[in-house]
Amino acid sequence: MKTPLALTLTLTLAGAAWLLSACSTTTPQPLRSAGGFSPVSMDTVYVLPVVDARTDKKLDLKVDQLQKTMTDSLKRKRYDTVVLSGSHLMAGLTDEDLRDPTHDWIRQTGPAEARWMMLLVVTELSRKLTFGSTGNAEVSLAILDRHQGTVVWEDKALGRAGQGGLLGMMLVSTMDDEALATAVRQVMHKIPSKPKRT
Repeated sequence: MKTPLALTLTLTLAGAAWLLSACSTTTPQPLRSAGGFSPVSMDTVYVLPVVDARTDKKLDLKVDQLQKTMTDSLKRKRYDTVVLSGSHLMAGLTDEDLRDPTHDWIRQTGPAEARWMMLLVVTELSRKLTFGSTGNAEVSLAILDRHQGTVVWEDKALGRAGQGGLLGMMLVSTMDDEALATAVRQVMHKIPSKPKRT
């Protein structure tokens, strides 16, 4: 018996809607997360100063604005936050500390009352002028458990921006900022929202 066209269409649309809803509820996963850890288990998140780990530092990096972007994102996701400022907090930080933070380094970073600390590192920021312009950025994000001295969450993101033609040439000075904003949005997007408080 042939299936009526209307029924086939209805079943196809219903299947597609189910598939889309299933995909939309899946939280993207980071590159690495410690077993059993979920960001929603964090109480107060201490946002560390942004680290500029670029080899080429010709372009201006607005670290305070980046830290505010992270904090605003966390607040929208219903996390309690504390912004940590001051270059002394990251004084003496080495490339090795960033690649593989030691137990001791994590335990000594931030205030004693902090447990969950979030660290954003900018590793690349560039822009290029052609017949148009492009921008590229790379960031990494880590959540540190100060009590245990461990990294419990790690992710990276690439941000790209571009505009062709004469308009792109005029907007070249904004391309790196746009690429960086894209990269930060990508890593922050993977932090799930906390449930609404009752």
